Amino acid sequence: MTLQQSTPRIALRSAERDDDVLFRRALAKTIRRLRRDRELSQAELGERTGLARNHIGEIERVPRNLTLQTIVSLARAFDMHVSELLARAEEFAREQASNQRSPDGSAAP
Repeated sequence: MTLQQSTPRIALRSAERDDDVLFRRALAKTIRRLRRDRELSQAELGERTGLARNHIGEIERVPRNLTLQTIVSLARAFDMHVSELLARAEEFAREQASNQRSPDGSAAP
């Protein structure tokens, strides 16, 4: 295999990782927005989910992979379906991605 043949795969994997990070950030911000919109403290959300307050804070600040159980607990605490929570995060991620692009559609510097 030549370097030219392997380069597109590396670029694709890098782009996939960027998308993953963007989505995790969007999910974190979506969770924070939902909590604030419902006028809940991190401690109150923690009580509703069974998670510690400091864990809620980490979820809102740090783009990380959340377990399915954590996502389910958060969706229940917000009285919504998991699919709705993830759809809101995906919409937010799309908005963020489009804001990072210049008017001609290329990536912003």
